[in-house]
Order: sequence, then C-alpha cells, then structure tokens
Amino acid sequence: MVVATFVACGAKKGSMQAAREALQKKEFAVAGENYKAVYSKTKNKDEKNEACFQTAECYYMANDMKNAEGWYKKTIKADSKNTEAQYKLAETIKAQGRFTDAIIEYNNYKKLAGAEKNVDDKLRGCELALKWKNEKTRYKVENVKSINSKWSDFAPMYYKKDQLYFTSDREKGASNKSYGWTANFFTDVYKVRLKIDKRNHNNIKYETPALVDKDKVNSNFNDGSAAFDSR
Repeated sequence: MVVATFVACGAKKGSMQAAREALQKKEFAVAGENYKAVYSKTKNKDEKNEACFQTAECYYMANDMKNAEGWYKKTIKADSKNTEAQYKLAETIKAQGRFTDAIIEYNNYKKLAGAEKNVDDKLRGCELALKWKNEKTRYKVENVKSINSKWSDFAPMYYKKDQLYFTSDREKGASNKSYGWTANFFTDVYKVRLKIDKRNHNNIKYETPALVDKDKVNSNFNDGSAAFDSR
C-alpha cells in the first residue's frame, strides 16, 4: 500500500516557483505540497487551476490514486474542458478497481476528446475485469500480513525455494531518509525465509522480513529490484 505524505521545501514553502522547480526535478511530493498551498491562498484563476491540476498530477505520480481522484474532480469542476484531467480521473478510478465507475469516466472522456483506440482498449479492459471478477478460479489470494506493510512492497522474487526477496520503501531501512518523489523512504531489498509444510504445500510460514546486508546490496539511496541467475 502506498502512503504519500507531501512535505514542503523550506523557505520557499507555498510558492508557485517552488512548486514548479520541484516538479521539474520530479520531486512530486514536495511539488504537491507547494501546489496545495498555492491553491488555498491564490486569487488568480489561472494559478488556482494550475495548482489544482498539478496537485492531482503529483498524487498520481506518487501512486496515491485516492487523493489524485479527488483533485482531478476539483480540476474538472473548475474546468470541464480539461481533457487530460478527465482521462486521468478515469485512470485513477480504474487503478482502484472500481471498473463500473471507470467506464463512466472513460466515456465522459470520449465525449470531450473523441474516439481513441487507446480508450476503447481501456473500456474493454474494464468490461473484462468485471466479467472475470465473478468467474471461479483455483487460486486463492491472501494477504501475508507478516510481510506486507503500509508502505510500498513490490517485486517479489524467490531464491532457492525457501527464500523470498522483495523491494520496499518501509521505515527503518538502510538510510531512513525520505525520497522526494513519494515522500516515503528510499527503497531497499529485504529477504524472508519461508517454511513450506511438506504435507500441505498451501501451509507456508514466513519469518519476519530482514534487511539485506547494507555493505553488499543496500545503500543510502534507492535499491532494487532483486534478480538471480543460475550461477
């Protein structure tokens, strides 16, 4: 799960200049906080519209779809002809698994921008997802709470059948410093040992995730994802 908490950038907090500079550097968390500040205090319509849309964009790039959705809706309310905001609104809703609502918003986009093959593919994808949700499957998806965190945990990779490596930006990592893109911590590689019941392969016990050796793999910046070869 992704949690994007925007942080401001020192003396320039709340200025359009600070927001634009941070956006150019792809520090979306920093830019988003500054754009929100501009949105709340400016009386200039153009600045307000820019700040609203760019706040949505920053949340989108930080993979915080719930907050991005709200800001795209504000953008469209202020400027109903903003086709990019309408398209991204559909994307954020689809990413949250609300496929029926996403279909509505993709069609709203088509009304604004005309027919596009890309959007037709998106609509078809939503329709298929609704269909597949109700189909039976032999697989059962479970949340492994001992591994999953409130941070971004991704790119799992098995090693020697009894170990699982993955990447995470959880706290207490190698550097414990925040990353300007998401405002989460820099990513690190973690490993988990697992024990599979020989009588019942569905019964798996996972140990507590451990940070991989800092001197060999993890650094003070982003590390991941793991991959192994046969050697």
